[in-house]
Amino acid sequence: MSTAQVEQILEDPAHSVRERLAEAATDEGVLRRLANDPHPLVRASVALNDAVPVDVLQTLAQDGRARVRSAAAASRRLPYEALTPMANDRSVEVQWHVLVSNPERLDLAAEIAEHSDAMNADQARSQLQHPGNFTGPLDQVEIVKPVDREDFLY
Repeated sequence: MSTAQVEQILEDPAHSVRERLAEAATDEGVLRRLANDPHPLVRASVALNDAVPVDVLQTLAQDGRARVRSAAAASRRLPYEALTPMANDRSVEVQWHVLVSNPERLDLAAEIAEHSDAMNADQARSQLQHPGNFTGPLDQVEIVKPVDREDFLY
């Protein structure tokens, strides 16, 4: 696409048109602009794009809309330290995506297993009991085990 065509899409009033651009774009400048789009579905699409710079993804992980934060958690590209606080996000949808999109993070599953949302807590307990059932498709990921709180008792 030409620069003029991209500009036209960026200005299109239909958010669905901008979403398609957010899904397909590889240009960092275009993705940065779309990450600031007023529509949350456009920002969520940016978060799921493998070409989005990690710093932009980290910003989207702190978006005011749960849909956008969920997409960032589902991307599997967030750094360890950026994903960690998302296990305690105010949205159970975000917690769910942290859990199922990052099954190797048993440390986060242990936290979510203690939450009040039954669906998330049950899923977290399943992942803790049988981690290989969930990490197998990821092919050789390193499991991050929960810290045993008893280790800190003196």
